[in-house]
Amino acid sequence: MLESLQAVPLLRSSVTCRRLRAAGERVARRLLVACGAQPAPGVKCVVLRAQLAKPRASLAVGSYATVAVREGGALVQSTPQGAVEVLGTPEDDAVTAVGCSFAHALALTEGGSVLSWDPHAYGAGPGAEAARRPERVAALGGVRIASLSAGGGFSVAVAFSGAAYSWGNNDGGQLGRGDREDVVEPRRVASLQDRRVVAASAGGHHVLWLTHEGEVLACGYGDRGQLGRNSQEHSSVAVVVEGLAQFTVTSVSAGYEHSVAVAVPRAGGGAARRTRSATQAAVPRTFAWGLNSSGCLLYTSPSPRD
Repeated sequence: MLESLQAVPLLRSSVTCRRLRAAGERVARRLLVACGAQPAPGVKCVVLRAQLAKPRASLAVGSYATVAVREGGALVQSTPQGAVEVLGTPEDDAVTAVGCSFAHALALTEGGSVLSWDPHAYGAGPGAEAARRPERVAALGGVRIASLSAGGGFSVAVAFSGAAYSWGNNDGGQLGRGDREDVVEPRRVASLQDRRVVAASAGGHHVLWLTHEGEVLACGYGDRGQLGRNSQEHSSVAVVVEGLAQFTVTSVSAGYEHSVAVAVPRAGGGAARRTRSATQAAVPRTFAWGLNSSGCLLYTSPSPRD
């Protein structure tokens, strides 16, 4: 467990970027390969060929399934048998983004609707068949969602209005409601009602929230330091990651028990609102905190480094 946020080098080499981009273009012309862990020993790769000949910019890998959006906004997913299942376009509302965890999958449509389903529900009977078919999340009807993220048995979503929603497993207070009661349908995150949220990332049992001002808040399990509070305490309300107070954060990502953020120094050392010119002019830094198993924080020294 880390006791402070660590700044790690950001890979900004233009040579590296060009090489990756060129390689990606060559591979994308033929096929896209996505790997997912299987219940049995070993790893099976699912080759998504013609179904993703021209994939859109959204693909999510869960513990046992891969979900993606192909050109035209149709959903496809892998199956335990190593095949590709085409789920289609829901009610003529093209899908623009997907999320996948070990227990469920989410999809966001152009109209701002959220779909959910269980891509692992394979078995006999109509129940399994229905569970693996995407259905609209009725409780979000009338709310236009801008982004979403699937965590360990729970989900989070951010509306275009800046409102934050969460539902599902709440054993560590990751829903940010001030309690640890599970919620079966989306509800506003009470501890974020005074902030305009622009993005969220759900981990195993914690969530990172990014605000319009470039501030990061976290809630849920903190036993590995993943909340960035210099402690191992859990929090059932969203709390500010104080170690990033002098930075404007532009993106966040929550792993199972660790967290990562990309940020730039605030203009003047403390200006709250980020501006396009200031963000582009500053040199970005990548921060990581939480469990460092297998070197997932991208450094080996126990002391902070820039």
